[in-house]
Amino acid sequence: MTYPRTSVRQMINNAGGRLRAAGVDSPRVDAELLMAHALTVKGAPGAEPVTRSSLFFRRQDDVDPDTAEFFEACISRREQREPLQHIMGTVRFAGIDLLIGPGAFIPRPETELIVEWAGKQLRRALDNRSEKSGSSKPVPADYTIVDLCTGPGTLALGVAHAAGNALLSLHRDFREQAAVNPQVGSVGKLPRIRIVGVDTSDVALDYARRNVETFMQNWRAEALDVGLSEDDADQLSVSLCAGDVTDPTIVKSIRDLCGRDTRDRDKRDGDYPEPTHELKVDMVVSNPPYVPENTAISPEVAADPHDAVFAGADGMSVIVPMMAVVEDLSSPGTVVAVEHDELNGPVTSQCLNNHGFTDVEIHKDLAGRDRFVTGIRAAHTRKA
Repeated sequence: MTYPRTSVRQMINNAGGRLRAAGVDSPRVDAELLMAHALTVKGAPGAEPVTRSSLFFRRQDDVDPDTAEFFEACISRREQREPLQHIMGTVRFAGIDLLIGPGAFIPRPETELIVEWAGKQLRRALDNRSEKSGSSKPVPADYTIVDLCTGPGTLALGVAHAAGNALLSLHRDFREQAAVNPQVGSVGKLPRIRIVGVDTSDVALDYARRNVETFMQNWRAEALDVGLSEDDADQLSVSLCAGDVTDPTIVKSIRDLCGRDTRDRDKRDGDYPEPTHELKVDMVVSNPPYVPENTAISPEVAADPHDAVFAGADGMSVIVPMMAVVEDLSSPGTVVAVEHDELNGPVTSQCLNNHGFTDVEIHKDLAGRDRFVTGIRAAHTRKA
């Protein structure tokens, strides 16, 4: 098909009208994002990716026929209510780009609130260790985070991004302290942060593996670029574990994986040594399936795997048994955050209480709806 030359603005205006007629919630935004995607894919090799914001400066540019044809195909798919993220092949989440496609749950913006919470908890823990050491440098120690129902690596990598920023901040602090006060000594050693993502879906874990590989490559390059040593760059790791988060036997697999040191992996065959010790899990985060069956959903949500969205008549068929796993993973001081249906804040809170967690709090999303519950494992607990 031959496409007459027309401007970026004209094509976006036309596409936005078509998407509005198709019932898309954000027709103009989607049209702009798909135009930026088309210009990037069909642009010169090695050129900077086109962003939505940069379209303003290109609005009068003509769109060449090849790009116009690609853009038209994208808009036609979106008119059929195929998720924008599937068309683009990526989703932006908590400051990083994740590969995504059919068979894996698409991360939602509201889940970024758990990443923000987790980042604050991690920084607070590192600060506390510094204070207890009686020094301006934190005590080198492991900090282990488990993401149950990781999907394409959503929370695991969102939290890893926050953890990486925390490590870079500590490194800067160490260097500044050493420069200002030579008596402080050399640059301090960074704490070891391990993150494990768990999911039962082979498709989701395939996306997660690719996302972890990309993230770790980017993290290592950034860390070395700002002056971290090879050893310090290796202080952050992300691993994946296949298993059912409602099955108590998964706990041993997670703990075994946490106890292995990924830095000692045999590069020839990918095997890990036997666990040298059982690590304390400091944080558990989860965005499990929680939508009650028979809830009306959009065509975009319907494109997600059913088992990654729905959880029984009340939306609790995963959270309730999963809490036994969370309890077994945790020890006094472990913090937990679980996303839930907007109507299930109280019952999810009760689940945490029943499994030995205190200081339980319901957090709201930006729309004012109950979105996730947090708690801390008490020193002395009794199984429900």
